[in-house]
Amino acid sequence: MFDSSQFPQIPFDEISKRINADSLVITPNRRLALALNEKFNQDQIKQKKTAWYSADILPFSSLIERIYLESSYVKPVTTLPLLLSVHQEQMLWESIILSSVVGKTLLRISQTARLVSEAWHIAHAWRLIHRLGDFAPNEDVREFLGWAEAYQNITTLTRRTDQARICDLITEHYEFLDIKKPSLIICYGFDVITPQQIVF
Repeated sequence: MFDSSQFPQIPFDEISKRINADSLVITPNRRLALALNEKFNQDQIKQKKTAWYSADILPFSSLIERIYLESSYVKPVTTLPLLLSVHQEQMLWESIILSSVVGKTLLRISQTARLVSEAWHIAHAWRLIHRLGDFAPNEDVREFLGWAEAYQNITTLTRRTDQARICDLITEHYEFLDIKKPSLIICYGFDVITPQQIVF
C-alpha cells in the first residue's frame, strides 16, 4: 500500500493560491472535488474579486476519462481502444459468466458480475492481475481467473478497454497524446494511493 504521508502535505489555502488557468487539482473522489471547487469560489468572493479563473478540480477517474476523450477528438498519434461504458462492462461480464459451466449453476448472475467487475478493477488498481495465478488459488479464484481471461481475450479482439485498464493505457501513451496538458498538477486529499495512480 502506498501511504500519502510520503508526499508533502499542503493546506488547501496554499493550493488555492497556486490555482491558475493552467493548473489542475486531482482528488480521490467526486464529493471532495465539488467541495474544494465550492471553497475555492467562496474564497474568491471573500477576496472581493469580480472575476477569476475557474478552478479545474476533479477526481482522478474523471481526469483519466477526460484525457481519453480529449485524445479521441484530436488527430490520433496512436489509436486507443474504445472505452466500454459501465453498462457494457456489466453485460459482457454477465455473458461470460453465463457461458461458463459454473455460471450455469449460479442464481444471481448480475450480482456476481458486479462483484467480478469490482475484483477486476481492484486487481488492476493494485497491479495484482498478473500475479493472482502465482498463488494456490481456491475454487472462487480459479473461476475468476477463467472469467478474467475470457474478458481480456474478448476486449482485446474487439479493441475495447474499460475503466480498470484505461489508466494504464493513458499512462503508456500520455507523452505522445496531442492534448493540452496542465503546467501544474496537485493531488489533494488522497489517504491511499494505488500503484496504478503512482505510475501515472
